[in-house]
Amino acid sequence: MSNSPNQQLACLRDSLKKGFYQENLDQLVACCSGLAQDSSYVLPFFVLKNLFAEMSSLLELGPTPPSQHTDLVSDLAEPIDLMLEKIANNQDISFADLDLIVRTHLRNASVFRSGQP
Repeated sequence: MSNSPNQQLACLRDSLKKGFYQENLDQLVACCSGLAQDSSYVLPFFVLKNLFAEMSSLLELGPTPPSQHTDLVSDLAEPIDLMLEKIANNQDISFADLDLIVRTHLRNASVFRSGQP
């Protein structure tokens, strides 16, 4: 990407505020892919890229009722934003930061899948 990692991070954080919807998830995947290549925080952005890609894939299964969409995205925005804030401030990302996000996503995806026909 031609933007600096700081600009890409700002774009990612802005996109995150728009919510976890199909088109936006695809944009989040692209942002994370670029940041995984262009920043020193490879693992967090690789994890987020894959998390957003899986969420997008799950939403491609068909129309999703609002309650089921909530099942998929609940409790993710805040810990992701907190981690991105740490990155913006050049702080270390801990295993616990990533573990919370991945654990929450896995739980959400499992609940989401259980509601699929």
